[in-house]
This record gives sequence, C-alpha cells and structure tokens, in this order.
Amino acid sequence: MLSLEELAYYITYKKAYIEEQFHIQNKERQDVLFKYNTAQNILASQKTSRTITLKSRQQGISTFWLAQALAEAITVPNTVCVFISYEDLITQRLFYRVKYMFDHLPDPKPKAEHYSAYEITFPAHGSSLYIGTARASIFGKGDTISMAIISELPSWPDERSRSIFHDLSQAVPKNGQIHIEATPEGRSGLFYELFQDGKQGGIYKPFFFPWWLTEEYTLPRGSPLALEYSRYNMVYTIYENSLIEKFQLTEDQIRWRRLKLEEAKPLALSNTPEELFQHQYPEYEETCWLITGGAVFNQEALRLQLTQCKPVIRQDNLIKYWKLPRGSSNYIIGVDTASGSEKGDYSAAVVIDSINCEQVASIHVRIPVDIFARRVYELHKQYNNALIVPEIPGHGQSVIDFLIQMGCSNIYTVNKKPGFVSSVSTRKPMIDKTSSYLNSNALIINDPELIEEAIAFKWVNDRPEAPYGKHDDYLFALMLAIAVRDSPLVNTQSYPAENYLTGVFSSV
Repeated sequence: MLSLEELAYYITYKKAYIEEQFHIQNKERQDVLFKYNTAQNILASQKTSRTITLKSRQQGISTFWLAQALAEAITVPNTVCVFISYEDLITQRLFYRVKYMFDHLPDPKPKAEHYSAYEITFPAHGSSLYIGTARASIFGKGDTISMAIISELPSWPDERSRSIFHDLSQAVPKNGQIHIEATPEGRSGLFYELFQDGKQGGIYKPFFFPWWLTEEYTLPRGSPLALEYSRYNMVYTIYENSLIEKFQLTEDQIRWRRLKLEEAKPLALSNTPEELFQHQYPEYEETCWLITGGAVFNQEALRLQLTQCKPVIRQDNLIKYWKLPRGSSNYIIGVDTASGSEKGDYSAAVVIDSINCEQVASIHVRIPVDIFARRVYELHKQYNNALIVPEIPGHGQSVIDFLIQMGCSNIYTVNKKPGFVSSVSTRKPMIDKTSSYLNSNALIINDPELIEEAIAFKWVNDRPEAPYGKHDDYLFALMLAIAVRDSPLVNTQSYPAENYLTGVFSSV
C-alpha cells in the first residue's frame, strides 16, 4: 500500500510515475518502459478534465489513456475508471495492455483482484478499472465514475451511441474526467458534432494529431519498402512542397506518405486514395472526414488551399483581417444574411481583392441583421468603398435597406434593383465559376473554416448542399463575390483616404 507521501508524489507527477514504472510492448513486441511520444506529451501537458482527440492511426492515444486510468486507480483511493471501446475483440486487447502494465510493475505494488477478463480492482483502497464495450449495458457497476475514457466513438452502434454516451457522461461528477478519442469518420454523428463544438469553445477541449507527429511514419532513402520512383531522388508535387514548407516535413516522411497512398489505391471505391489516406492519417482536421455523396469542389485543390492559409493579422468588431486595404486595389464584399437567431444559420461577409481574388477580411457570426449591416458597411468604407453583393431574397433585402440608410451607394444592381438574386439559374453558374477558380489556382482562401465548408459541400440529387446540420453561408458569401468579379461595377467607385499601411480605418 502506498504511503501518503508516495501517493501525493504520484498524483502530482503522474507522467514521471508512468514513465518510471509502467512497461508496454512496443510494435516489435519488445518489453520497454512506457516513454511518452510527441502526441502523448502534448496530451499530458495540455489536457483538461474534458477532452476530445481526433487522431491518426496507431499514435498510442488509447495506450496513453489506459496508463492514465491505471495510474489513477492505483494511486487515488475510491476511484472508478471506465474505458469503453466498440467491440469485444478490441476490448480484450485493451485489457491485455492494462494487465501487462500492472503485472510488470515493480514490487511492492498494490494487491489487485481480477474479477473478470475485463476488470481489475484494488480492494485496499476501494478503486477499480473496468474495460467494456459499447454493446454492453453496464459500466462501472453502477458506481459514480471518476474517469470515463471513450474510444472510437464513431464505431459505436448508431442506434445506441447517444444514449450510452449520455448515461456515461451523467455518471461522471463535475470533478471527474471524460476523455474521448477516435480516428475520423464522416461529417455527421456524435463524435463529429462534439469535436466541432469543442472547436467553438464547447465543453470538450479538442486535440488534433496529424500523422507526422508519429516518429515511425518515415521511410529512409534506399528502403526496399519505398516505391521505386521515390527510393532515392525525390521530385515533389506542389502539395508535397506545401506540406514540407508549412510543417517542415522531411524527405523520409514524404516517402512514407507516398507508400501509404499507393496502398490505398486498391481500396478506393467511392473515395479517392488521397481521401482514404486523409481519413486514416489526417493532415488537417478540415479534410479528414469522409464525404458521402459527390463533392462539389476539387478536394485536392482545397487541400492545397489549406497549406497556403495566412494568419489573421487583426480581429475586432466581429471582423477578421488577413490583409489591410491597399490604395491600388478594388474590393468586393459577398454578403449572405441570416436572421441572427442563436441556433440558426450564420450571417457571412467575405471581402476579396478583385485583382488576385484573395480573401482579405471576413465576418462570420450570428448577430441581428441591423448590427450585421453596420459591420458590412464598416468593411465597405475600410476597403476602398468596396462593391457590396448582398444575396436576395430573404434577410439580404433588410441589409440593403440599412446600407442605403447609412448612405452606401455601391451595391451590386441588376435592372436598377440592388442585390444578387439567388435561384437555381444563378447558383449553378456561381458554383461553376468558383470551381474553375479553384482548379486553376486563381483563388486564395485564408480562413480554414471557409475551406472546411467548401470541402463538405456536396451534390445530393443534383442539388448542392451542406451536410445535415452544417452550414454553407460562409461559402456562399465567397461565391457571391466571385460571381460579380468581372462586373464593370467593381471599378466605378473612388478610393477613400484611409492609411492602409498603419491600419487606421474609418469607423462607423
């Protein structure tokens, strides 16, 4: 039994305790001390009591949480840790790992009792660790759960995943822990929803671990496993060069990536080898979710856009800026307006530079229409009296009315009526023009959120739409701006006297 001093040490320095005491079998089946890898170190140093992790295959995240649960059960009295997987075979393997860690602890170690093939209890201080499947009906023997670890949630039985997750989460008190981890699936379901909510500041802190954090995912020069054309000298694609530049990837990592893409080719049916690779070995959290149905836009072109996104240089008054206005440029603002309701669609405005079609500023919010109109007018004044392209019918008409009241005259007009009429006859040409710009690399998108909407946008019965429960407002604001880029109206307004070098803007 641990002394109070030892217990205090282990609780405070859990990482040191695990790395000094816990043994695992590595991928070569050798017995080694459990030393955290890069992804595990990030989790250990940044985790909170509620986390959700989107990961690549075989990054050791499940093993990390198993070790955390075992350490908790050993060192903290009256602890109940529950690890839930999705099928019996996986559960058995996970329990074997826990048992291996415990059996190889140095003596003296706490006395344990094995009541089943899935549970270890420590009767001296009333703690236990249980590993079960989502197909079972009992978790933690009805106890209050101190730590719940939920593995591969997208693979849980669809008809029961939400109710099981609800029951588990309600069994964990506010001072307990809930940790969710999985590789990605489609753009729907509980795991996807929780991860996206976490990105928006929800309950679960999101972690994303791309494949290159895993040290073994490399192939050295001359390796017999490497593809013949990659075995020695490498000629990189545009996308590979972008990955190398943005993430400092090595030749050996790109060589490994090419091998995995080749292995995916025989498996590519409704999805391309690149999509299958991104699913198993994510590079961006926006591109790893499998798409069901036909994607509207070229996915490879969108992935390339992600590698080229510039950082936000300024953010205030609900507006994000990537580039300040230049006196030599004309600008266009595409505007898609929603009601402003708390759980409805977003209102979006995208400013593009008409010269190189680059996104330079944006609004993407849920706010009342009159406030949104003021922010759009602010952008209009800042960006050289930019041409505003509001979508109508709908709330866009209200934005037009507010803009006219504020003295704005540079509004896109057809047949003396301001606004861009949205219909089947105008939407498809707008989509085709945006697609052409993407395919020819004539468009620069700087916000990953906008790119994510474009990636998810798909054809359903010859109708373009966002996935169920998701949004396309941001995307349509961009497409509205692109649709009128060649209009003579873009070049009709004079420039204001704002100092774009210092970022001193006129205010509304």
